[in-house]
Amino acid sequence: MSSNTTTKPRVVTFSRFSELAFIPKVNIQSKKWYSTQEKHRFRQALIRDAMRMSREINNTPVEAITPEQLCECVGIEVFVTQGLARDVSEKKRTHIDAVLS
Repeated sequence: MSSNTTTKPRVVTFSRFSELAFIPKVNIQSKKWYSTQEKHRFRQALIRDAMRMSREINNTPVEAITPEQLCECVGIEVFVTQGLARDVSEKKRTHIDAVLS
């Protein structure tokens, strides 16, 4: 890529029906978004999902991994396999490029 190459600016547009809502910050400790128990359940679900998908991906030939299986790994790909993390990251970039172009 040369230094003379110019890139087309990307444009994001919003629907005229878009809405922006401001939620006031509550300083009361008990009003946190997630409780300690909820965070613990989320962590356990993450571990369970990562282990399940890791087994599934490791027992599936690379050429037979489906897009649905990749979608199930979005968000947990770094906990599954390094190769899968790279594949999912590439798919995310391709999707972002398609949306923004």
